[in-house]
Amino acid sequence: MNKQDKNCINNKIAATIRVERFRRGYSQEFMALQLHISQNAYSRIERGVTKLDIERLDAIAALLGVTIEFLLKEGKN
Repeated sequence: MNKQDKNCINNKIAATIRVERFRRGYSQEFMALQLHISQNAYSRIERGVTKLDIERLDAIAALLGVTIEFLLKEGKN
């Protein structure tokens, strides 16, 4: 997998996170507070700028009430 493919998948995962956040009516500020990061840092996650490690992805999935597998699967579609 080349760098462009990885960026595409990362952007799709970020978009899935954003959609799921909207579905629950959560603000970026709420998510950031729960994750103990700044709102700006959270915004970078949703824009696909920040590469997510498994621990952060797990924390986001838990907040959204979904599994990591869901975020990864939806991010690939």
